[in-house]
Amino acid sequence: MAGVAPEAKILPVAVNAGISDVTSVPGAMAAGIMYAASHGAQVIDVPQEYPSGSASGCDAAEQAAVAYALARDIVVIAAAGDTNLVGAGPAEPASCAGVLAVGAVQPDRSPWPHDARQPYITVVNPGADLISSGGDGKRLTGISGTRAASALAAGAVALIRSRYPAKPWYQVIPRLVGTALPAGGQVPNDSFGYGILRLSRAVNATAYPVPASTPNPVYARYQAWLTTPQGRADSRQPGATGARPAQATASPAGKGGSGTAALIAVIALLAAAGAGIAAAIARPKRRPVPPDPARHGPPEGPAGTPLPALASEPGEYVPYPGLPDDALPGEYLILGERVPYRFPPYTPAPPRR
Repeated sequence: MAGVAPEAKILPVAVNAGISDVTSVPGAMAAGIMYAASHGAQVIDVPQEYPSGSASGCDAAEQAAVAYALARDIVVIAAAGDTNLVGAGPAEPASCAGVLAVGAVQPDRSPWPHDARQPYITVVNPGADLISSGGDGKRLTGISGTRAASALAAGAVALIRSRYPAKPWYQVIPRLVGTALPAGGQVPNDSFGYGILRLSRAVNATAYPVPASTPNPVYARYQAWLTTPQGRADSRQPGATGARPAQATASPAGKGGSGTAALIAVIALLAAAGAGIAAAIARPKRRPVPPDPARHGPPEGPAGTPLPALASEPGEYVPYPGLPDDALPGEYLILGERVPYRFPPYTPAPPRR
């Protein structure tokens, strides 16, 4: 079995420890994004969904995690939404500012029947009746959905980043938008975004250059978010993205073939393959305020083991090593590391590689 970018290294991060094919809560997806961003990812694909209250926004913690990744020059991709999983409304993190949202099309180039028709869709990609391999090495058939489409798009972005390593994250988007096959009438539209992704053109800037005027909807939305109260606050944090250029344009074609494939971090449901490990919410000493399940998900321990509710268990918890005694519920995330990640503020951005 060979994928779109067979030489790419994959960092699988499980954000859903359930045994069924369901969606993840924003807190778990935010934890996975931050973990991948802190461990060398250049492309992060989130093939998970959660109903969003707005097509132009998402959970604050999840948006902060996306900003955390963008500060590290990472392309963040997400499934646009499957109506058979999250309903006809918008889904996050696809609705987050700065996220490349990918829809699905069928072999005849028509939209997949359960596609979310939303204004945040950037491009669409094959996502119906696909063939892949499972964790047991056996063939899987009939795979459909925007989550499959976003995975293929992540491979396409990995190839672009490999061939043009000097392009920052916001200059990758025009390569996809400017070379897409327009579809659905007036472009952009809620069914196809800017069109169907054409990989052979997206990875060949010499034969298929895109003009400086090519739309960059993902970066434009992110720039708009930076002007909001949360965006302004996040941009003042160490390693945030407030210092990005005021506008993004397509850079001249770079020299092809860096010889190094991009590192993709796949935020995936791995429980079916026997590797389900959820990010755990820290258990500080007992506090009167429990974590918010709508934002952070139910408290879980290693390998998805449920933890007792903070508000009802008498006595005191044994704090995790390295966790301050005055930590509040949901303020820190234990991601298998010795030093917990505080959420926010951010850790300083590492130097550019």
